Amino acid sequence: MEVKKPIIVTNRRDCIWGCQLNDGRIIVTNNPNYFLRWDTPIELDDAVTTLNELVDQGKAQRKLVTCYDEHDIDPFGRNYNRTKLSEKKIESILKEFAEHGFNVTRKALIHNYEAWLSDEKSGYRDEENGYHLFSPCGCNPLSFRASSLDERCADWQTTYTC
Repeated sequence: MEVKKPIIVTNRRDCIWGCQLNDGRIIVTNNPNYFLRWDTPIELDDAVTTLNELVDQGKAQRKLVTCYDEHDIDPFGRNYNRTKLSEKKIESILKEFAEHGFNVTRKALIHNYEAWLSDEKSGYRDEENGYHLFSPCGCNPLSFRASSLDERCADWQTTYTC
């Protein structure tokens, strides 16, 4: 396999997704016209390695660094049972998002919840309030992930169910 030259940045806003090294550098994994798999050999500091190896060696974080802010809420923990969202639970979710800087609306929450009940994954883009809300399909526990909007993510930060 070909050894790839990594793109390295120091600010998370300079890449869509990346892997952060313990020294603060970020190896870009996804940018326009650039994609780096975690098992692709790269030359870093005069050695050939992979992102997976760097994580295994304790030199990098497994969690992706992103250009956008995000916050996750799992309203019922990892419970797979279909659970009804009460008014009290909806208010609690909206309040928690607000506490983390996301003005998530009831409309977005209900959009994703109804998709989840139908075993569909979903997204809701709210331009006015500057966020995207994602939820997985109903074979997963109910969860909501809000992310700040970024032009480079417009291909997935859309309103949909599928």
